Amino acid sequence: MDYLILKKYLLENFTGKRIEEKNIRKSLNIDGYEEFCMWINSLIDEAVIKPIKSSGPNGLIPTLYKRYQVLEIATNTQDYSVEIKRLHPVFNIEGYLNKSPKYITERETILKFDEFIRKNPLKLEEPASINERSFQIFGKEKFIRSNSICKSVLSYNTELENCLNMYHTPEPFFEQTVVDDFDSDEINVLIIENKDTWYTLKKIMKRNCSMLHGIRFDSLIYGEGKKITRKRDSLTEFSHTYYDDGMLKRYYYFGDLDMEGIEIFENVVRINPDLDIQLFKELYVDMLGEAENRKMPKCSELQKRTKGKVFFECFDEVQIVEINVLLAAGKYIPQEILNYSYYKRKVEKSN
Repeated sequence: MDYLILKKYLLENFTGKRIEEKNIRKSLNIDGYEEFCMWINSLIDEAVIKPIKSSGPNGLIPTLYKRYQVLEIATNTQDYSVEIKRLHPVFNIEGYLNKSPKYITERETILKFDEFIRKNPLKLEEPASINERSFQIFGKEKFIRSNSICKSVLSYNTELENCLNMYHTPEPFFEQTVVDDFDSDEINVLIIENKDTWYTLKKIMKRNCSMLHGIRFDSLIYGEGKKITRKRDSLTEFSHTYYDDGMLKRYYYFGDLDMEGIEIFENVVRINPDLDIQLFKELYVDMLGEAENRKMPKCSELQKRTKGKVFFECFDEVQIVEINVLLAAGKYIPQEILNYSYYKRKVEKSN
């Protein structure tokens, strides 16, 4: 659940009607009461709802009223005509002028896109995967793919996706050989947790241009989240099947900086004791740097705390404190925070 979905839900189902605050939370199964209060107050500020003060306070802190009136948004259409005309030309301006209620429902997402396009022309010159661009714009790597309002905006504004210079990431092969043929008895293999990052590096790395942080990689493996930790058809079995047993193989793991990502790394090491598996520490340090002074997304409440003994041994004391502060706050850093532009610059600089 997020603010835009709540707004759309109220406008589509209760326009002109009254609704009890507790029923909103109950029907939508909303967690995080304080954030919910912020959403309600934002809806009041946008004149989407108004409190029915005679209903009295709900008895919780922060306090909300027991009932709210969902307003007829059609009365506000004239207020947005000037704003619509000022949108970037890539948007369907005439369409929104003729369908002001649609614009009002999708307004926050439209303005986020519009602001990013206007303020980041240089970023738009470089392509980015959908998840990478999503994190740049919304601070959530899966927002563009999963949010229904976002999908509606992209569908209604047919040139917007091209303007954002995003590329799709079709289901990849499990392994991508960077070089045409292994010409050494020693190879370095990078295991990547998420598909978008795997696909981005696949686009950038090639023969004689595959060095990252001083390590020349010969092969990229898409770990597919927890699939890389399976015991049957394990990484060890894959290694014996795909790579010559006479080769010296070093594996480097890179994933999200969250409890689940840490646990995946720990399990990969534990399940494959005969393989030389290291954490690609330098990329995690770069992620911490990129996240500084930026709002990070919340971890799933289903994630369990992990000790991460092997993981934390890779970092110094200052970095360990920084990571623990992040995790203790219930936040995480997706690996998509490092995007196409970052990798292109790093790889080209190293080669």
